[in-house]
Amino acid sequence: VRICEYTRQDDALAPNVRAPMPRNLLRLGFGTCTAALLLGDSDDSVSFDSEGNFVFNRRRTPITWRLPAGSVAAVLLNLQADSPDCNTISLFQDGQRVSAPQPIPESLRGKPLFPIVTFKSMTVHVNFGPEPLAELPFKCRMVNDIAQEEAVVTEYPEPADGRYEALFPVFLPGEGTFHWLDWFMSRHPEYSELSDRKLIDWCIKSGIPRQ
Repeated sequence: VRICEYTRQDDALAPNVRAPMPRNLLRLGFGTCTAALLLGDSDDSVSFDSEGNFVFNRRRTPITWRLPAGSVAAVLLNLQADSPDCNTISLFQDGQRVSAPQPIPESLRGKPLFPIVTFKSMTVHVNFGPEPLAELPFKCRMVNDIAQEEAVVTEYPEPADGRYEALFPVFLPGEGTFHWLDWFMSRHPEYSELSDRKLIDWCIKSGIPRQ
C-alpha cells in the first residue's frame, strides 16, 4: 500500500470541535472471512497501523515509527511450516523491514486469512500483486499470485433474476428489535446491517467520541 497523501478535514468540523486523533490512519493486515472491515476492534483480525503499532483486539503495541506520506507499506504473512518465523506477520516500509515478526494470535491460526486495508483522511494506492510496489529483500508470492492449492475463494453469486433483496423489518419500540436482528444476522451472514447502532459503531471505531 502506498500512502499517497495525508488529507485534512477541518472544514467538515463544527467550530471549537477537535478532530479525532490521529487525524490520519492506515491499518493493513489480515482477517477471517467474517472479520469486520474496520481492523483492530475484534479478535478475528490482526494488523499494523501507520502510527507504528501492532493491533489486535483493541490493543495497540508500539513497534516502530510513524509511516510518512509517500512511503510504501507491506505486510508479510508467513505460514511456511519449516520457517523459524512461521505463523507471524511483519511490516516493511519501502522494501525494508521495520518490525520484528509478530506472532499471529492463536484464535487466527489454521484459518483462511484475507488481506484487509482500513484508512481514513488519506489517499492510498492498494496493490495485491503480482509485483510489489517496492522490492523486498527476498522473493515471495503476493495475493494475486497465490497458488491455487493455498487459496480459499469466496464466491458471491448473483441472484438468478438479477435483483438483490433488501429487508425492512418493522417492530414496536421496546419489543426486542435488536434481539431479533442479532438472531437473524447470526443465521444470515450474507446480509449487511444498516441501522442507527451500526452507524454509531462505525463512528466510534473511526475515532469519533460518543457525546
